[in-house]
Amino acid sequence: MVAKGDSILGFSEEPRVFIPSRSWQNMFGTYINSLEGSAVSREKVQETMMQAVKVLERRHRSSAQYVSYSMEQEMQSANQVTGIMTLIIGAIAGISLLVGGIGVMNIMLVSVTERTREIGIRMAVGARRKDILTQFLIESVVLCLIGGIIGMLLGVGGAFLIAKLANWPPLVSWWTMLIAFTFSAAVGIIFGILPANKAAKMNPIEALRRDT
Repeated sequence: MVAKGDSILGFSEEPRVFIPSRSWQNMFGTYINSLEGSAVSREKVQETMMQAVKVLERRHRSSAQYVSYSMEQEMQSANQVTGIMTLIIGAIAGISLLVGGIGVMNIMLVSVTERTREIGIRMAVGARRKDILTQFLIESVVLCLIGGIIGMLLGVGGAFLIAKLANWPPLVSWWTMLIAFTFSAAVGIIFGILPANKAAKMNPIEALRRDT
Protein backbone atom coordinates (compact mmCIF):
# COMPACT_ATOMS: atom_id res chain seq x y z
CA MET A 1 0.00 0.00 0.00
CA VAL A 2 1.27 3.49 -0.86
CA ALA A 3 0.39 6.48 1.29
CA LYS A 4 1.35 10.09 0.83
CA GLY A 5 1.73 11.95 4.12
CA ASP A 6 1.93 15.59 5.11
CA SER A 7 4.53 17.15 7.32
CA ILE A 8 3.70 19.40 10.26
CA LEU A 9 4.13 22.46 8.04
CA GLY A 10 1.79 21.10 5.43
CA PHE A 11 4.33 20.20 2.75
CA SER A 12 3.99 16.81 1.16
CA GLU A 13 6.50 14.15 2.03
CA GLU A 14 7.70 11.40 -0.22
CA PRO A 15 5.24 8.50 -0.67
CA ARG A 16 5.52 5.70 1.90
CA VAL A 17 5.12 2.02 1.13
CA PHE A 18 3.88 -0.47 3.72
CA ILE A 19 4.98 -4.08 3.24
CA PRO A 20 5.00 -7.20 5.45
CA SER A 21 7.92 -7.53 7.84
CA ARG A 22 9.02 -10.82 6.19
CA SER A 23 9.29 -9.10 2.81
CA TRP A 24 11.37 -6.35 4.39
CA GLN A 25 13.71 -8.87 5.99
CA ASN A 26 14.10 -10.77 2.72
CA MET A 27 15.08 -7.58 0.89
CA PHE A 28 17.07 -5.65 3.50
CA GLY A 29 17.90 -8.13 6.25
CA THR A 30 16.88 -7.73 9.85
CA TYR A 31 17.83 -4.04 10.13
CA ILE A 32 14.91 -1.89 11.35
CA ASN A 33 15.55 1.75 12.13
CA SER A 34 12.25 2.64 13.80
CA LEU A 35 9.15 1.19 15.40
CA GLU A 36 5.75 2.75 15.95
CA GLY A 37 3.31 1.87 18.67
CA SER A 38 0.43 3.16 20.74
CA ALA A 39 -0.42 3.21 24.44
CA VAL A 40 -3.73 2.29 26.01
CA SER A 41 -4.18 5.88 27.24
CA ARG A 42 -2.49 9.25 27.10
CA GLU A 43 -1.30 8.93 30.69
CA LYS A 44 0.53 5.69 29.83
CA VAL A 45 2.54 7.07 26.90
CA GLN A 46 5.75 7.88 28.77
CA GLU A 47 5.63 4.64 30.75
CA THR A 48 5.04 2.62 27.59
CA MET A 49 7.96 4.26 25.78
CA MET A 50 10.31 3.52 28.69
CA GLN A 51 9.18 -0.10 28.80
CA ALA A 52 9.68 -0.45 25.04
CA VAL A 53 13.23 0.90 25.29
CA LYS A 54 14.05 -1.49 28.17
CA VAL A 55 12.69 -4.45 26.20
CA LEU A 56 14.79 -3.55 23.16
CA GLU A 57 17.94 -3.12 25.23
CA ARG A 58 17.35 -6.39 27.08
CA ARG A 59 16.56 -8.46 23.99
CA HIS A 60 19.32 -7.15 21.78
CA ARG A 61 21.91 -6.82 24.55
CA SER A 62 23.34 -3.85 22.77
CA SER A 63 25.21 -0.91 24.22
CA ALA A 64 23.55 1.35 21.65
CA GLN A 65 21.04 3.71 23.18
CA TYR A 66 17.52 3.59 21.82
CA VAL A 67 15.70 6.88 21.49
CA SER A 68 11.97 7.21 22.08
CA TYR A 69 9.70 10.12 21.39
CA SER A 70 5.98 10.75 21.21
CA MET A 71 3.71 12.91 19.10
CA GLU A 72 3.17 15.09 22.14
CA GLN A 73 6.90 15.84 22.26
CA GLU A 74 6.83 16.70 18.57
CA MET A 75 3.90 19.01 19.19
CA GLN A 76 5.79 20.70 22.01
CA SER A 77 8.75 21.28 19.70
CA ALA A 78 6.42 22.63 17.04
CA ASN A 79 4.75 24.90 19.61
CA GLN A 80 8.16 26.26 20.63
CA VAL A 81 8.95 27.07 17.01
CA THR A 82 5.58 28.71 16.45
CA GLY A 83 5.96 30.59 19.74
CA ILE A 84 9.28 32.06 18.60
CA MET A 85 7.75 32.95 15.24
CA THR A 86 4.83 34.61 17.05
CA LEU A 87 7.22 36.71 19.13
CA ILE A 88 9.14 37.77 16.03
CA ILE A 89 5.98 38.63 14.12
CA GLY A 90 4.63 40.45 17.18
CA ALA A 91 7.83 42.51 17.45
CA ILE A 92 7.61 43.40 13.75
CA ALA A 93 3.94 44.33 14.19
CA GLY A 94 4.79 46.49 17.20
CA ILE A 95 7.48 48.35 15.27
CA SER A 96 5.05 48.78 12.37
CA LEU A 97 2.40 50.22 14.71
CA LEU A 98 4.94 52.64 16.19
CA VAL A 99 6.13 53.81 12.78
CA GLY A 100 2.56 54.07 11.50
CA GLY A 101 1.47 55.96 14.60
CA ILE A 102 4.30 58.45 14.21
CA GLY A 103 3.31 58.89 10.57
CA VAL A 104 -0.30 59.57 11.54
CA MET A 105 0.83 62.05 14.20
CA ASN A 106 2.96 63.94 11.66
CA ILE A 107 0.07 64.04 9.18
CA MET A 108 -2.26 65.42 11.83
CA LEU A 109 0.32 68.01 12.95
CA VAL A 110 0.61 69.21 9.36
CA SER A 111 -3.18 69.28 9.11
CA VAL A 112 -3.43 71.39 12.26
CA THR A 113 -0.81 73.81 10.94
CA GLU A 114 -2.53 74.16 7.56
CA ARG A 115 -5.96 74.66 9.17
CA THR A 116 -4.92 77.16 11.82
CA ARG A 117 -7.15 79.89 10.42
CA GLU A 118 -10.08 77.46 10.23
CA ILE A 119 -9.54 76.56 13.88
CA GLY A 120 -9.49 80.26 14.80
CA ILE A 121 -12.77 80.88 12.95
CA ARG A 122 -14.44 77.94 14.67
CA MET A 123 -13.32 79.21 18.08
CA ALA A 124 -14.47 82.72 17.21
CA VAL A 125 -18.01 81.53 16.44
CA GLY A 126 -18.30 79.59 19.69
CA ALA A 127 -16.45 76.27 19.37
CA ARG A 128 -15.01 75.14 22.69
CA ARG A 129 -11.57 73.62 23.18
CA LYS A 130 -13.32 70.31 23.84
CA ASP A 131 -14.99 70.51 20.41
CA ILE A 132 -11.68 71.16 18.61
CA LEU A 133 -9.99 68.35 20.53
CA THR A 134 -12.79 65.90 19.70
CA GLN A 135 -12.79 66.91 16.02
CA PHE A 136 -9.10 66.19 15.47
CA LEU A 137 -9.18 63.01 17.54
CA ILE A 138 -12.05 61.72 15.39
CA GLU A 139 -10.11 62.60 12.23
CA SER A 140 -7.05 60.76 13.55
CA VAL A 141 -9.09 57.68 14.48
CA VAL A 142 -10.85 57.63 11.10
CA LEU A 143 -7.50 57.89 9.32
CA CYS A 144 -6.14 54.92 11.29
CA LEU A 145 -9.32 52.89 10.81
CA ILE A 146 -9.13 53.37 7.04
CA GLY A 147 -5.54 52.11 7.13
CA GLY A 148 -6.61 49.24 9.39
CA ILE A 149 -9.40 48.20 7.04
CA ILE A 150 -7.02 48.23 4.06
CA GLY A 151 -4.51 46.20 6.06
CA MET A 152 -7.14 43.64 7.09
CA LEU A 153 -8.34 43.26 3.50
CA LEU A 154 -4.77 42.69 2.35
CA GLY A 155 -4.17 40.25 5.20
CA VAL A 156 -7.31 38.22 4.50
CA GLY A 157 -6.60 38.21 0.77
CA GLY A 158 -3.00 37.12 1.38
CA ALA A 159 -4.14 34.37 3.76
CA PHE A 160 -6.58 32.95 1.21
CA LEU A 161 -3.98 33.19 -1.56
CA ILE A 162 -1.32 31.36 0.47
CA ALA A 163 -3.87 28.76 1.59
CA LYS A 164 -4.83 28.13 -2.03
CA LEU A 165 -1.21 27.84 -3.22
CA ALA A 166 -0.22 25.56 -0.31
CA ASN A 167 -3.44 23.51 -0.38
CA TRP A 168 -4.25 24.52 3.20
CA PRO A 169 -7.76 25.14 4.50
CA PRO A 170 -8.18 28.94 4.78
CA LEU A 171 -8.47 30.06 8.38
CA VAL A 172 -9.50 33.61 9.25
CA SER A 173 -10.22 34.55 12.85
CA TRP A 174 -12.88 37.22 13.20
CA TRP A 175 -11.72 37.86 16.76
CA THR A 176 -8.24 38.65 15.44
CA MET A 177 -9.72 41.05 12.93
CA LEU A 178 -11.74 42.72 15.69
CA ILE A 179 -8.60 43.08 17.83
CA ALA A 180 -6.73 44.56 14.86
CA PHE A 181 -9.59 47.00 14.28
CA THR A 182 -9.48 48.01 17.95
CA PHE A 183 -5.71 48.49 17.81
CA SER A 184 -6.13 50.75 14.79
CA ALA A 185 -8.57 52.93 16.72
CA ALA A 186 -6.25 52.95 19.75
CA VAL A 187 -3.30 54.06 17.62
CA GLY A 188 -5.42 56.89 16.24
CA ILE A 189 -6.34 58.04 19.75
CA ILE A 190 -2.84 57.71 21.25
CA PHE A 191 -0.94 59.39 18.42
CA GLY A 192 -3.71 61.89 17.71
CA ILE A 193 -3.74 63.36 21.22
CA LEU A 194 -0.71 65.63 20.64
CA PRO A 195 -1.99 67.25 17.40
CA ALA A 196 -5.54 67.53 18.78
CA ASN A 197 -4.28 69.09 22.00
CA LYS A 198 -2.15 71.53 20.01
CA ALA A 199 -5.21 72.57 17.99
CA ALA A 200 -7.40 72.88 21.09
CA LYS A 201 -4.90 75.15 22.89
CA MET A 202 -4.60 77.66 20.07
CA ASN A 203 -5.37 81.26 20.80
CA PRO A 204 -8.25 82.20 18.46
CA ILE A 205 -6.89 85.74 17.89
CA GLU A 206 -3.43 84.46 16.96
CA ALA A 207 -5.00 81.72 14.81
CA LEU A 208 -7.08 84.28 12.87
CA ARG A 209 -3.96 86.30 12.11
CA ARG A 210 -2.42 83.38 10.28
CA ASP A 211 -2.58 83.55 6.51
CA THR A 212 -2.54 79.74 6.09
